[in-house]
Amino acid sequence: MFFRGQSKLYAHATPSLFRGRSQKVIAKHTRLLNAYVEELSGGNCSCPWYSGQNWYSKSHECSERLDVNDHGGSVASGTYRAAVEPLLQHYGVATRWIDAVDNIWVALWFACHEQVTKNGYAYHLKRSRETEAARTSHVPYAYVYMLETGTLASTNVPGYDISEETRLIDLRYCVPSIYLRPHAQHGVLLARRRLSPRPDAINNSLDHAVAGVIRVRLSNALDWLGDGALTNHFTLFPPAVHDVGYRRLMSGPSPDEGLGAIVIYQGGA
Repeated sequence: MFFRGQSKLYAHATPSLFRGRSQKVIAKHTRLLNAYVEELSGGNCSCPWYSGQNWYSKSHECSERLDVNDHGGSVASGTYRAAVEPLLQHYGVATRWIDAVDNIWVALWFACHEQVTKNGYAYHLKRSRETEAARTSHVPYAYVYMLETGTLASTNVPGYDISEETRLIDLRYCVPSIYLRPHAQHGVLLARRRLSPRPDAINNSLDHAVAGVIRVRLSNALDWLGDGALTNHFTLFPPAVHDVGYRRLMSGPSPDEGLGAIVIYQGGA
């Protein structure tokens, strides 16, 4: 069982690449995403079956580890090519994966904070029980989605497992440890094993993986979390001065604006 904390209850568990976009735009952004992954990786995949069209469906079969000395890409040497797209999701780019964690306290932290982006920079704002109650006249809640994958089978990539309907990748195993954020957040990512021929939000959502939702009064959730150092912004989002992998992504080529950006954080509030 895995967890995903959210400040709001949404109708669908939709990967960021599919949210609020038409099928035509999704198809365009998918091509841009594939091209960006190739650019960061220093070139196309060397697998004999590789093509831009079928890469997603067979990506779990690729065991290629990137070497920037050979390829000249921006991701760290030792990164599995199959992990590049979910790694980008974890650092802010719109992809076909959703973030989750295997630590319910981290999920609860995300449910109690909202990301605010301004002038290209972002920070996490702690939700206020008093402000939200006054604004909406309703009791504010924090939500923790419980996600199940079904029976998983290992692939050629460490930390990358698949079930009948779902892909699961644990970045703590398939990217070098210079990427600190996956370790700090206990981060895993989930995606559909097969994409629908209709690339829209509902057909390619992770709704099938949602086993339930825990609803907690925001006042209780904030009290449970407290103010410890292990659940503050700088612990969960190590700055680039410490997170060398994050720094490499920030200094590398930028994605097309339709895919968002490697998010630059400025602390919490």
